Amino acid sequence: MHSRRRQATSTAADPLRFRPRSRRLAAATAMLVAALAVGCDGAGSPVADTGGRDAAASRPISSVLAIGEVQGVRGRSPYMGEEVRVEGVVTADFSGDAGLGGVYLQDAGDGNPASSDAIFVLVGRDAPFRDQLRRGARVGVTGRVIEFDSGGQVRLTALMPDAVEQLGLGEVDATELRTPPADWERFEGMRVRIAAPLTVASLADLDRHGEILVSFDGRMWQPAERAAPGSD
Repeated sequence: MHSRRRQATSTAADPLRFRPRSRRLAAATAMLVAALAVGCDGAGSPVADTGGRDAAASRPISSVLAIGEVQGVRGRSPYMGEEVRVEGVVTADFSGDAGLGGVYLQDAGDGNPASSDAIFVLVGRDAPFRDQLRRGARVGVTGRVIEFDSGGQVRLTALMPDAVEQLGLGEVDATELRTPPADWERFEGMRVRIAAPLTVASLADLDRHGEILVSFDGRMWQPAERAAPGSD
């Protein structure tokens, strides 16, 4: 799936694309995959960047890292290509045939407001631990940090797991947003609740991808709808 940007203007930030759990537009909680979806190559397969490192050359795994530490604050993980262990709750399962090929894992946070507390975990159809990564499961995941690339438009930090340990059940509260953040990447993969009026901008992908396009601060206008002919 590739992120697409609408040619429209608004007084707010770029439109927000997300996949609601319910087809009812009143549903207020969503998994934030807006403009941060898994990239694919021409054959529809994810393209992974492991940072050019061999797993054997990685730092030894001595402790559990907060997911925010793995995500980092500069777009690219400081642990790219290395083996790490994280623990968290599976908040969304997109591992089915029509999904993204994985699940989202989120922990309680590392206290750093600049880093995301969630990460995508790649899970293939034949993965031996697929049944352990169901929504609501609290798990420990050991794997290599990779990055998906979709032609330079979208990059997503992810884990290619080697082992999964079940730790019980859990739940993660959604982060409440009242205004559009300056940087959506800080919420990459996290559960959010938008406590502000949103305007539906497009339903074009609702049937095909289960996505809706919404905007803050009212309707998004095409330039030709607002500008007089011949004006700049």
